[in-house]
Amino acid sequence: HHNWIIDNLPAASVIDTEEYITTSYSRGFPVGYMHEVKKEHFIYNHVNIVVKYHELSPDENRVVGFYVEPFSVEHKFSAGSKWDGDLDLVPPLDTCDKSKPMDLESIKTEQKLISSSSSSKKGQIIFTYDVIWQPSEVHWASRWDIYLSMDNAIPDKVHWFSIVNSLLIVLFLTGMVGMILVRNLHRDITRYN
Repeated sequence: HHNWIIDNLPAASVIDTEEYITTSYSRGFPVGYMHEVKKEHFIYNHVNIVVKYHELSPDENRVVGFYVEPFSVEHKFSAGSKWDGDLDLVPPLDTCDKSKPMDLESIKTEQKLISSSSSSKKGQIIFTYDVIWQPSEVHWASRWDIYLSMDNAIPDKVHWFSIVNSLLIVLFLTGMVGMILVRNLHRDITRYN
């Protein structure tokens, strides 16, 4: 798992597949996945970083949410060009559009991982990202609420059961200590008389 933090908020992961979209508010997001049918491994090498902010005034904003949407993309350079590692001369990518963030429909092929035991083929994996800024009505003081409620994964009954259980244990232990004190006081008083 990758564990990313922005302004002390852990990254919530948004997993977007052809069947469903899932938002997980646990810590981090997976490095990749294994296709169940093909038994092939794929790596997430592109992420959409969604930063939600609350506007306090026209010149002052606060981060109130942070989501990461990982994708697996086999990146291709424009016109079949190659990159020699020179940071000053990076050729543009055909697979990334500068005008909009990556979405599931724009991915033609996914980035496969080749195990060292199955092939002697070596290659490079290109990692990219998009940053999306979204306004939010959530106030800064309430930004942890979604993480603390764990996306309502734990029902309220569990919380009440824990509270009642704790109270019963405290009452039982208080009664035990009270009985011990009463017995010792009674023994001391009878011995004194």
